[in-house]
Amino acid sequence: MRAIFFLIIAIFTTAQIIGCSEGSSSTNTTAKQISVDSTIVATEVGCMKQYAADPSNNYVNYAPAIGAPEHTDSIHSGVQPCATFTGSFSGSNQAIQMTSASTWGSIQFIVNDGPTGSYIMGGGLASETTGQYVAKFNPLTGQQIWLTYINAVNPLPAGQWNAFGSMGVIADGTIIAAAGTTIVKLDPLTGSILKSVQLGVSPTLSSPINANFDGLLIAPNAAGAILLKSQNRPIGCPTQGNLAMTSCQAQYGLPPNSTAVALDSSNLQLIDSIALNQMVGTRGVVTKHNNRIYWYLAGLSNLERIIVNPLTSQLTVDKAWVPPSYLLPGQTAGDAPAVLGNWIIANQNGGGSALVPITPFAVSQDINGDGSVTSVRATPWGTTLPTASPTGGWSASLGSFGVDPENNMVYAQDTYEGVVGLSLNQTTGVMTTVWNRPDWRTTDYFSLVGPANQRILISQYLNPNISTSTSVLQAALYSGNYTETVEWANASTGATILRPPSSAYTPSTALGSLPNLGYGGLIYMMGNTGSIYFYQAATLSN
Repeated sequence: MRAIFFLIIAIFTTAQIIGCSEGSSSTNTTAKQISVDSTIVATEVGCMKQYAADPSNNYVNYAPAIGAPEHTDSIHSGVQPCATFTGSFSGSNQAIQMTSASTWGSIQFIVNDGPTGSYIMGGGLASETTGQYVAKFNPLTGQQIWLTYINAVNPLPAGQWNAFGSMGVIADGTIIAAAGTTIVKLDPLTGSILKSVQLGVSPTLSSPINANFDGLLIAPNAAGAILLKSQNRPIGCPTQGNLAMTSCQAQYGLPPNSTAVALDSSNLQLIDSIALNQMVGTRGVVTKHNNRIYWYLAGLSNLERIIVNPLTSQLTVDKAWVPPSYLLPGQTAGDAPAVLGNWIIANQNGGGSALVPITPFAVSQDINGDGSVTSVRATPWGTTLPTASPTGGWSASLGSFGVDPENNMVYAQDTYEGVVGLSLNQTTGVMTTVWNRPDWRTTDYFSLVGPANQRILISQYLNPNISTSTSVLQAALYSGNYTETVEWANASTGATILRPPSSAYTPSTALGSLPNLGYGGLIYMMGNTGSIYFYQAATLSN
C-alpha cells in the first residue's frame, strides 16, 4: 500500500461571508487512513434505517444507505438528512483531504451499501474487449478489495457501444449494474456474478450494438422491479463513449428511439419492454403520485411519463399527460428531471447553447379538466445570451438540478452562469430566486446533508482561474486541464461554509460527476487520473 497524504487546511469563515473562505495557513501530515467517529457512524446507520422505512422518503426497495443523488432514492433528490456535516454550521472550519490507496481506470460512479461497503463502476469506454467493471474498496482507505468485469460471463458483442452505465444497491444488499446491453447482479462480499442477462433480445430494441442501458431505478411496487432505458448512438457510428450520441449525428443522423424496460429484481428476467417516441439520453426518476407509479424522462424534444403497473410492473406510455415543451428555441435537451412535491423540474442545455441560457421548468404531475398540464418557467439568467457573466456567451450543464422537498427549494447550476437557489410555490409552481452565486462554477450534481433547518449544499467548485472566457473554460473542461475542490454552502442563503484554498485544489474529475457522500462526513470525488479524492469537514482548532 502506498502512503496516503492528507492536508489539513485552516478556513476562517462564517456562513454569512461569501468569498472569504480561503484560509491563511495549512499543514501537511501523512496518515494511513482518514478518521471517522464511530459514534457518528452508528447514529447515521440508525437514522438511515428509520428514514428509508418511510415511503415518503422515496427509498422503497433501495438499500438504506447514504450515497450520491443518482444512486440512492428513486427521485434522485440528493437530500441525505442522515449524513453528517462534521464541521460547524456557523463557526470556523477546516477541510481534511486524502487520496485513495488504489487507482482505477475511468471511475464513473460510486455507491455504498453502508459504512463498510463502497463500490466503483468504471472501465475504459474505448475498449470493446474488456468493457466496464465493478470494484469494491475500503471506504476509509480507498484500497481495492475486489474487481469484477461486467462482461465476464457474457462477452461484449462485436462492435458494442460502450458508454457510462448504471449501478445501484437493492434492498436485499446485492448490486445491480448495467453496461451496454448487459445487466448483472453481484455478490457484495465476493464480487461474484450471481445473474447475468443480455437485453439485446428485447423485441423493441432496434439496434442492440448501438444501445447502452442506463438510468437504473427501482420501482416502489411490491416486486421492486428494476427500471432501465436505453441511450442510443446513431446507427453506423463507430465512436465509443457518451459523446457518440451527439458527435455522430452530422454524419449518421439521429440515434434510434430509446427502449424502456422493467426487469425482475431477483433473476433479472425481462418483464416488459416498450419503445419510446424519442431518444432519451439522460436518466429518469420514478415516484408515486395519487396512488399511481410514474416514471419521468427528459427526451431530446419533450418530457415523457411512463405508468408502471404496481402489481405486474408492466409499462405504459401516458399519452394523456402532454406538457408544453420544456425547451425554448435555441436550447438543447437537458439532464435528468427532478421531483419536488407535485412538480417535475427540468433543466436544459445538456448539449450547450450559444443562444439561450438554462430556464428552470416546472410542470405539474396533474392533468387539468381541459386536458392541459400546468407549467411554469423561471429565468434566473434571462432568456438570451450573452449574459453579464464573464463567460456568458455559452450555457451548459451536465448535472441535474438538486431539490429539497422539505424546504421547497430548487438548486440550479449552469457551468458558465453560476448557481442559484430557487424557492418553489407548491400551489402555482412559480420559482423565485432566493440567492445567486455567479462565482460558483460546477459541472456536477448537488448533495444536501443535515436537518431541514441547517441544510448544507455540496458540489464541485471549479478553480476560478480557468473561467476567464468561454473558449478557455470549454477547452479546459473537455481536456480535463483544470483543478477543483468541494464547496460546502448554506442551502438557504448560498453563503460559503467551507471551501479549501486554491493551494489545496485537486486534479479534475469527470464532467457531470457526483459528490459521493459517505459515512462520518466523508465525500468522495472521482478523479480523471483514477484516484478517489476524500474530503471531510472539521471544526477549526488551534
